Amino acid sequence: MNWDSAPKGIEALGGHVLLGAYALINIVDHHNAQIYLNHTKLAIFNNLTAEIKPLAKHINETDLADIDFSQFSKTATDPQQFTVANLVKALNK
Repeated sequence: MNWDSAPKGIEALGGHVLLGAYALINIVDHHNAQIYLNHTKLAIFNNLTAEIKPLAKHINETDLADIDFSQFSKTATDPQQFTVANLVKALNK
């Protein structure tokens, strides 16, 4: 679904934007370091809490260029787990 803004009643964050970001990180890892991945279950959907709302607003109103996604790469010096909580932390840096 492509929404210009989340319809009323949507109280969760996740989906095609965040899963797309995760996929791109893994493609870069595979390309740069020949890291192969097995099937992964990723719990990326979260209830829209006060802590997460700034990320949702950022996704809906701007782009994600403010987040350094390289920190989620397995080749990073200190790789961070790809979670909504860590995305919020990255946005606040």
